[in-house]
Amino acid sequence: MKTFRFIIKNKYLLITGLMLIWVGVFDRYSIVTRIHDEVELRGLKQQEDYYTKMIAQVKKNRDELVSNQQTLEKFARERYFMKKDNEDVFIVEK
Repeated sequence: MKTFRFIIKNKYLLITGLMLIWVGVFDRYSIVTRIHDEVELRGLKQQEDYYTKMIAQVKKNRDELVSNQQTLEKFARERYFMKKDNEDVFIVEK
């Protein structure tokens, strides 16, 4: 009880404690805000990794498509339903 009374009477300790609470909880750069920002940063880094992998996969598919004539023809037939002049195309849906 005596230490509590000492803290209340000592204005320097009281102001220091209030400032630590203010900076830790209510300030713009508080601990709560920092934790929230760190969680958001981790999520954004995961998205960056995902999109980097997807870009590499798309580039690989594009290079394969451009370099191989058979792959290009298969892609055109499947995606855009293109055909040769002497062929008929039948679309079968599951």
